[in-house]
Amino acid sequence: MQAQTSSGDMRVRFFHELVQPYQSLISRSVRNDLVASKVSDIAAASNALAVSAAHFLEVGKLPAGDAEEEQLRQMLQDVADSAKHGALGDPKRTIKLEASLGYEIDDEKGSRFLKTEVWASSDRFGSFDLINTVGKYIETLNGRLQFEITQLKPTIEPGPFNNEAVAKVTKNTVDVASFGIRTYKRDASGSLNLADPGKFTIVVV
Repeated sequence: MQAQTSSGDMRVRFFHELVQPYQSLISRSVRNDLVASKVSDIAAASNALAVSAAHFLEVGKLPAGDAEEEQLRQMLQDVADSAKHGALGDPKRTIKLEASLGYEIDDEKGSRFLKTEVWASSDRFGSFDLINTVGKYIETLNGRLQFEITQLKPTIEPGPFNNEAVAKVTKNTVDVASFGIRTYKRDASGSLNLADPGKFTIVVV
């Protein structure tokens, strides 16, 4: 007898193939481990999750979502295809990834680590935060397909401000000379925006 795929089976697949890897990725992103901008463990993990997410509906023979959901899926599809093939036939779809450590700068308090980011860029979609994008897609699927999985994303709380920013060298650090850093400042509304850090010191330990 051939087993039929049930909604329960799809929910289990969704949890193990998308939710758990996403949660692991978020947990990895809160470590201030030094990462090379072009090649890193977190970029590789983000790529792998983008591949799984982009093909989830197709593999499960599930219906497509609305235009907003489909755009998120196409963004992840371009990441997946670029990871597999490199330069694509349509150069506008080719995605380049860059990992960086994100720090918040306050002129009075100093700086604090926010998270490790993986930015994707292409002529088609511009620049977007890959981890945030795959997370938004997973949240959208969870709601539309009524999987009802709660607490998809672990809570992230930035640490305290310090006079010096700190980044750590680990066994995964391959190229210390080409690590990426992005600095942000808050505007009057409290939103973070890319900004020149001014006087900024980072200590590698």
